[in-house]
Amino acid sequence: MRHVRALALTVLLCAALAPIGARAETKRLLDCTLESTSFSDCDPMGYGIRAGVYAVPGILLALITFFTCPFFFCARFCCGCCGGSEPTSGCCCSSDKPAIYGTMDIVRPKAYALLLILLGVGVGIWGNLASDQTVQSLLGLVDDLEAAPQMMLDHINRINRELTVTKYNENTDTTFQEDLFNGTSTKQDAEKAKKDIEDALKEHSETFRSYVLDFGFVMFIIFSLPIGSVILGGAAAVCNCRSCIPMLTVFIMFFVGFVLWLGHGVFSSLALVFGDFCAEVDGIAQDQKTVLAAATSCEDATLSSFTDGFQGIENDAAREACGLISNLCYASGRSTTDNINAGTIFDCQSTAPPNCTGVRFGELVEYVEQRLVTDNRVDSFPGAQANGDTCTDLSVPCTAARCSQLCRPSASAARTQSGRNSMKMYTSFQAAAQVSNALDTLGGQYGSCNALAGLLLSPFNGNCKKLAGGSLGMRQSSGLGGIMVIGFVFVMAWGSKRFIAMPSGDDDSEENHEIQLGESHEMSPKKDPAIVPHSN
Repeated sequence: MRHVRALALTVLLCAALAPIGARAETKRLLDCTLESTSFSDCDPMGYGIRAGVYAVPGILLALITFFTCPFFFCARFCCGCCGGSEPTSGCCCSSDKPAIYGTMDIVRPKAYALLLILLGVGVGIWGNLASDQTVQSLLGLVDDLEAAPQMMLDHINRINRELTVTKYNENTDTTFQEDLFNGTSTKQDAEKAKKDIEDALKEHSETFRSYVLDFGFVMFIIFSLPIGSVILGGAAAVCNCRSCIPMLTVFIMFFVGFVLWLGHGVFSSLALVFGDFCAEVDGIAQDQKTVLAAATSCEDATLSSFTDGFQGIENDAAREACGLISNLCYASGRSTTDNINAGTIFDCQSTAPPNCTGVRFGELVEYVEQRLVTDNRVDSFPGAQANGDTCTDLSVPCTAARCSQLCRPSASAARTQSGRNSMKMYTSFQAAAQVSNALDTLGGQYGSCNALAGLLLSPFNGNCKKLAGGSLGMRQSSGLGGIMVIGFVFVMAWGSKRFIAMPSGDDDSEENHEIQLGESHEMSPKKDPAIVPHSN
C-alpha cells in the first residue's frame, strides 16, 4: 500500500512540476510549422484544444477537491469516519472501544505537519516570486509597446537619412541636400501607422496596467493562502489543538486546494501559450526561422507598396542621372569651341549611352564610371586643359567623376561649364547609387514579414523571456501547492485525534478500559507508559 501511495505522489509531482517543453517538434505557435507560409497552413482550433488539454488535470483536481470537502465533513460528523467526534479506533463505523495511541502515533502526524508547513511556506514564496516576475514582465511589455511609436519614428528618420541625397545647383556652383522620402505615400503611410499605434496605446495602456496590477494582487492573495493556512494548522498540531482548529484548517485547505488546482489548470495553458509565443520572439531575435509571419497572417505581398515606393524613388533617380548624360555629349554638328562653351565635351559616339526608358542604376554604373570619357578633340584643343575645359590632369582618362572636380582653371577657382555639367550629372548619379544602396539595405529590412518582425519584436525579447519563466513558475508552484494541500488535509484529518494523548481518567475508566481490551483480540494496544494508563 505504501508503494502505491509513493507511486501516486510521484505521478502528481511529475504532473505538477514538469516543464512544458515536450512539444511536438513540427507543431509550434497556433500549430504552425516552419513550412507554413500563410495562416491557412496553421490550425488555431487544434492549438486551442491542445492548450485546453493542458488545463484539464488541474481543473479536474480542483473539482475533485471541491466535491470532496462536503463529502468528507458529512462522513466525519454523520458517520463517525476518521474518528468522528470521539477518539475511537478504526476509520468508519468504528466500535465504541477507545483508540489507544503510542508515542510515534502522536509524533508522526506532527512531524508531517511541520514538514508540510515548510513546504507550504516555500510554495507561497515561490508562487509570489513567480507571479511578481510575471507582473513585472507584463508591465515591461507595456513599456516596450509604449516605446514602439518612438521606435517607428526612429526608423522613419533613418529612412529619411538614407534617402537624403546631395544635389548640385549649376547656377551657384554649390551643393544642397534633398530628401527624396519626404512627401511620398510610403512616408505618409508609415507616419499614419505610427500615429494610430500611439493613439491606441494612449487609450488602452493605462487600463491594461491597472488590470495587470489587479492580477498581481489576486496572485499575491492566492499564493499567500498556503502560508497562512499551514501556519494555522501547524500551530494547531504543535499546540495539541484538536477540538475545532484542525477541522477549520481542513475546510480552509479544501478551499485553498480548489483555488490552487484551478489556478494550476489556467497557468498550465498560459505557460504553453506564453512559452510558444516567446520562443518565436526569441527565434526572431536570434535571427532564426520562425512561424510568426504565418501565425500573424503577414504576407510579403502586403509590404509590396513599401518596396514599390523605394523602387520608384530609385528609378526616378536613375532616370534623372541618365537624362543628364545627354547634356555632356559632344555634338558633331558644332565646333569644338562651341562644345567647350556649352560644356558638351564627352564622347558619346564611341560608346552609346544606355536607353533612359526604364533604366536601372546598375545599368549606369559601368558606363558612367569607365566608358564615359572626354572627347579627344576637346582634350587636344589648345588651352582646354589649362583653362579647365577638360581635366587639368590627363594622365588618366577624364571621366565625369574626375571632371566634376578637375574641370576648373585651378583648385580654388570656380568650375567651368564643363565642370558644372559633369558635377550636375555625377551628383545625380551618386544620388541614384545612394538610393540603390538604401533599397538593398532597407528593402531587406522592411520588405519582408520576417525581417520587419525582427525589427519590431526583438526589443520585446527580454521581457517575453521573463514572462514565459514567470508563467512556468506559477504553474509549477501552484501544482506543488495543490499536492501540499492534499497532504495537509490528510495529516489534519488523520492526526487530529492523535495530537494529544488519551486522558488518564479515573480508576473506573482504567478498569473499563482494561476490560474492553481484554474482550477484544483484534486490538493490540501499544504499551507506551506516557499514553496507556497503568494502575499503581
